[in-house]
Amino acid sequence: MLNADIPFSESVTLTKPYLLGRTVGGVLMTIGHFIFGFHAFVLVKRCVHATRSLSPFPTTTTETAQ
Repeated sequence: MLNADIPFSESVTLTKPYLLGRTVGGVLMTIGHFIFGFHAFVLVKRCVHATRSLSPFPTTTTETAQ
């Protein structure tokens, strides 16, 4: 790109493989962020469900032997 004898369109053509690699990397990062968000959502949902099912006064059942 610093050589004035080479047309700009040729320098853009030479950078296309690098731009493709950058795009693939960005897509993989985006997919990873969505997977992370989904797992975080499931974790919070499970924690909320687990705390709602806990009772502050545990009940114990005693079985009488006959």
